[in-house]
Amino acid sequence: MFSSRNAPTADQRPVVDLMDGLSNAQKRQVLQHMAPIDLRAGEVVASQGEHAREFYLLVDGSVEVTRDDTAIATIDQGSFFGEIGALTHARRNATVIASEDITVEVMNRRQLATVLDLWPELASQVQTAAMERMAG
Repeated sequence: MFSSRNAPTADQRPVVDLMDGLSNAQKRQVLQHMAPIDLRAGEVVASQGEHAREFYLLVDGSVEVTRDDTAIATIDQGSFFGEIGALTHARRNATVIASEDITVEVMNRRQLATVLDLWPELASQVQTAAMERMAG
């Protein structure tokens, strides 16, 4: 499913909107907890009902979010997804499919908890997004 590309150094990897307020050193520290992965258009990134273990930052491309086979959202580069399951240990509440070739930065639940503990400003953004998405 996932294909890992030749991993560039943290300085060479793009950052997403979530990290805009961080210093370059902090961005490098966050990226040390993540792995870049490339996926092809049409590949399923996350499936509704599966155990959620990963959090994704969408570095390049866009994804379609569906629930019960109905499109509910499009997420574009610079944003993130997977936070609800990663934060709550719930099963995925939607399926995410690459609309085009994409690059994501991925971290597991433990890595996400570490990052959010270290940078409360990121924690606030991720938790707010999770609450908004669960409500909508």
